[in-house]
Amino acid sequence: MDKDTKLGLFKALMLARTFEEKKIELAKEIAKVDLGPTSCYGQEAIAVGFCYGLKRDDFVSVSIRSAWPAYLTKGLPVKRIVMEMYGKAGGYSNGREISSHITDLSYGMIGGTGILANTMTVASGIALAAKYRKTQQISVVFIGDGASNREEFFTSINFAAVKRVPAVFVVENNQIAEYTPFDQFMPIENIADRAVAFGIPGVIVDGNDVLAVYEVAQEAYKRARSGEGPTLVEAKTFRVRPMSEMRGPEEGLPAAQIEKWKKKDPVKRIKEHLLREKLMSEKEMNEIEIKYRREVGEAFEAAREAGHNSPEEVFRDVYADGVVEA
Repeated sequence: MDKDTKLGLFKALMLARTFEEKKIELAKEIAKVDLGPTSCYGQEAIAVGFCYGLKRDDFVSVSIRSAWPAYLTKGLPVKRIVMEMYGKAGGYSNGREISSHITDLSYGMIGGTGILANTMTVASGIALAAKYRKTQQISVVFIGDGASNREEFFTSINFAAVKRVPAVFVVENNQIAEYTPFDQFMPIENIADRAVAFGIPGVIVDGNDVLAVYEVAQEAYKRARSGEGPTLVEAKTFRVRPMSEMRGPEEGLPAAQIEKWKKKDPVKRIKEHLLREKLMSEKEMNEIEIKYRREVGEAFEAAREAGHNSPEEVFRDVYADGVVEA
């Protein structure tokens, strides 16, 4: 991997981290609109590693945790994301949706729904359309380990494998589904092992190593674009934050486990790598972090001060333009 790619991944990861930290800081305020905000803190490397280097028109469907790092890495404007989070004018849906459901087709972003794993069926259909159109686009979808037990997981991957569509299914295995530890609802050690049932590759990657994630992603994308079909990737990580930022940390996993995994923090690891390889100095890293903190801080401040939509907004987008009564 060349220097520019490593530095680009570092910058994308730092932007995602500063955004997550600000989101955690203002969680109680955000929750008045954005329905119990979740955090991707500590596992941002998965979304960043998969979204960095994608083409603008490649499609991405997110989970309730990977959403914001994926948006930012794909290039969506920080300010508009935050406007959506606060339900203000200028957001993507003008107050109609929560920010983990953002759709922006100009960036290939496909909004989520309130149904876990439902995005997998959508992602498979999008990949089929790309195959028919011969556009060389790919469809990437993120889900959590809990969602990998739902029927959509099996039907979507089976369909994608049969049709050999350009899809990549990414499971963010953070080892707990809301409150239930992974080993209490899975009879297997690796979710990626399920790929054998569909005749496709099943790959395991360290989800806290952004460089490793990126390399696995590139291999899966190469396979998808060349017509070889889908790949199932299991990125192993750990949830170091509560299920929702509106809940206490004691409602998550044991403190000892959290501390153990914090030592594997993806930001810490990429910094150590860049310093060890003499690709960047601490001063340069600090300057980038300061820049992103300012950018993210300004976006949140603008959203907090922005006005809401007029009441008439609720009557827009109800019917398609040009529809008339019979």
